[in-house]
Amino acid sequence: MKIKSIFTKIDIVILIICTIFLACTLGMIGSKGREMAKRTVCAYHVQEHLGGLTASALDNDGNMPLPRNPGYWFWDIDVDVVNQMLDYGLRRETFYCPSNPTTEKYMDVYWNYSGQWDGNRFVADPVSYIASGYGYVLELQSWNQSTGRGRETGRTPIMGSGNKQWVTSLYMPDASNTELVVDAILSINITEQESGRTFGEVAGGIYARWGIYDRTNHLRDAEHPWGGTIGFLDGHVSWRPFEEMEIRYGTLPNFWW
Repeated sequence: MKIKSIFTKIDIVILIICTIFLACTLGMIGSKGREMAKRTVCAYHVQEHLGGLTASALDNDGNMPLPRNPGYWFWDIDVDVVNQMLDYGLRRETFYCPSNPTTEKYMDVYWNYSGQWDGNRFVADPVSYIASGYGYVLELQSWNQSTGRGRETGRTPIMGSGNKQWVTSLYMPDASNTELVVDAILSINITEQESGRTFGEVAGGIYARWGIYDRTNHLRDAEHPWGGTIGFLDGHVSWRPFEEMEIRYGTLPNFWW
């Protein structure tokens, strides 16, 4: 005996459409939820950086551990400074934002970019650095005639509004508004994108050597980052939407915070 279906074809079509819509909605919620969870971990990483830099400064009369070598990009950080932060409890994973699948997948490449890692710390070297997942708003170490270390000239001024300053000391004025550690938000200008820039495929030294494009942390799509975590000199951390960021450093690429 045939059993007559209680659903018409229209009912089935509507049911399929509703199922697809629900699946897409849950997928979007899941994606946003994952991004929010990654932001929480990222904020913890930035907080750890602030703690390491602050502890180092407190042990050195308030003077920040300044890099001797600026590298080529804003996220390049001198291995001597990295070693100091490792001494104060940071781990390799802390140097990379969990929202960036490229640095997560190729962490060894970024970590060992130019330094010699012995498994516990980097061999001291005045010209070596790592490619970090964060940027450090630190001035360069000034030239020391007796040691032959440092730079005779400091960094180029920070671009954009607000008269931002490179950090040298824990006791600089307006510490609650002075950025110290920032998410890596980087872009290059291209004509193929409607906005005229891309944050998703940025070719640099890692691309030249390994064929791996760099990319921005917390990326919504190739043209639009969500924003980034900002750590301030007074020790607090906050989220800054991309709409409130400006180009602050570099030309190829630009770094935003």
